[in-house]
Amino acid sequence: EFGYNVCNNRSRTPVTVQVEQILDAPVVECGPADNTSLSFRWTGDPATVSYQISTDGGATFFTPNGNLGPNTHQITGLDPDSNITAIVRAIGMRPCQNSPYSNAVTCTATDCTPVNATLDRVIYEQCDDEIAFINVLNLPPNYRVVFNGGGATTGTSFTYGPRPAGTDTIPILVYVDGEMSCDTLLLKAVIVFRESPVARIDAVALTPSVAGAFINTYQFLSNTVGDAVWFWNFGDGTTSTAKNPVHEYSQTGAYVVTLDVRNQFGCDARDTLDRLITVSRVPEIFIANTFTPNKDGKNDLFRIFGQNIRLENFKIFNTYGNIVFETNELARGWDGTYNGDPAPSGTYYYTAVIYDEVNVRYEREGTITLIRK
Repeated sequence: EFGYNVCNNRSRTPVTVQVEQILDAPVVECGPADNTSLSFRWTGDPATVSYQISTDGGATFFTPNGNLGPNTHQITGLDPDSNITAIVRAIGMRPCQNSPYSNAVTCTATDCTPVNATLDRVIYEQCDDEIAFINVLNLPPNYRVVFNGGGATTGTSFTYGPRPAGTDTIPILVYVDGEMSCDTLLLKAVIVFRESPVARIDAVALTPSVAGAFINTYQFLSNTVGDAVWFWNFGDGTTSTAKNPVHEYSQTGAYVVTLDVRNQFGCDARDTLDRLITVSRVPEIFIANTFTPNKDGKNDLFRIFGQNIRLENFKIFNTYGNIVFETNELARGWDGTYNGDPAPSGTYYYTAVIYDEVNVRYEREGTITLIRK
């Protein structure tokens, strides 16, 4: 009857459609070769079932022989310097999965020079403030070396560092110039940079600094981080290997003190004390607090007294801040006059800069009372 639907009341069967991915094209390169043979090797899609290779531009394909392992094909019985071009395709579970052709690669039957280069050390240990020197040994004729990703060179010695403490692995590629189809050798220089100590020193005088005392005994302190061995030079011809030694000097003078330290890795550091160690007798300096400039021959001058000292500057000021007297001669003193006239009785202020026999600086300041009778 017109308009009757013949599908009514008919059973239906579910159908599952599986879409298979096309395999990626293999990546082909030349493998080992000699004067009468050459080979190809490749990497490809993990889902590949098998591979086929063609040496006639893709007109025919055949199964690789795998003479040199999986994913390889070797051709033997060739004349020296013969060239063969190959392409490879990946074969899937179904024909629709087969990959596109690989890149076309031409390889040559060339006798490869053995590359058995080595490094002069297995592991290089350096301090973090040093440079590592790396030597490549047993290089073949016409070699080329690519150090740490740089350009090809005919050098045999290379440097690396300084670097922060830690371990660096440096790639070193070695090959023979003109044998591009032959294997290359990858060496790895493992360089361990050790942390160097940082030397820091200080000194403390143990002799009390009182007038007349001979300041000649000091305690030296190592505040070094990471130290293990110490070598002090006290500047007077004597040394010590103690960490915090006490040293007594026998002669007056000014001494430069240094400390060399070495840690457990053999890394060194040096520090020089930031000041001279002075060995001298504390001068006895006498400055009066009153004087009577009345020309009776007693206490008429206000001056500084002392032995083994040098006066750099001695100034006296009135209450207005005016300089009423100034000298750098120890034997001179103020006679109580200002601009040729007697200064009035009262209180005056003084400053003095004095050096001892080893140029230790002393500063004095205070007041002096001028009394007129």
